[in-house]
Amino acid sequence: MRAAQWRRGHLRALYNDAVAQPASGPRMAVLSADTTADIEQRQVDAWRRLSSVERLRLVSDTSRAVLDLSRAGIRRRYPNASERECFLRLAAVLLGVDTTRQIYPDAVHLPDLLGLR
Repeated sequence: MRAAQWRRGHLRALYNDAVAQPASGPRMAVLSADTTADIEQRQVDAWRRLSSVERLRLVSDTSRAVLDLSRAGIRRRYPNASERECFLRLAAVLLGVDTTRQIYPDAVHLPDLLGLR
């Protein structure tokens, strides 16, 4: 076994041992609290079978979906907001309030930038 493989396996074992297991029932997965370990392993195996291009597409599509959901949440909370206000609110979520206000000076006009009303 190569050193890198051993190190990854050893670190994984250390992490897995540190994760609390339920007192009874099926062993739960490490990546998701509501998934059993055998189902998680199937998912990881499926990811490993993907080509590099397929993995990149999956990550890109997932990232796009997260941004779309974030925009929809902002739009739902602020139905009368302009496109610019929605953009600034999304920027605050992604970059943080202070950075957003430094980059976009017009963001100072939104005192509740993260929706903390």
